[in-house]
Amino acid sequence: MLSRSVFGCGAMSDASFQADWQFVEKHKQRLVLQNNKRENAERTQNAHNAGDVAAAKAGTERKHGTDP
Repeated sequence: MLSRSVFGCGAMSDASFQADWQFVEKHKQRLVLQNNKRENAERTQNAHNAGDVAAAKAGTERKHGTDP
């Protein structure tokens, strides 16, 4: 309490800090997975499958006026 009265606020002590990088990495990965799960839950499934034929509408106005 003496340091608070001398400096007017909490003084920094000489304590060392060692970050637990494995915990940080696991926590970050857990947040990424939760976010992906939340975003994927909002997606709608497409009605087509691999190998289905789809028609693509080619525009008549192309950059250099060539036939599509």
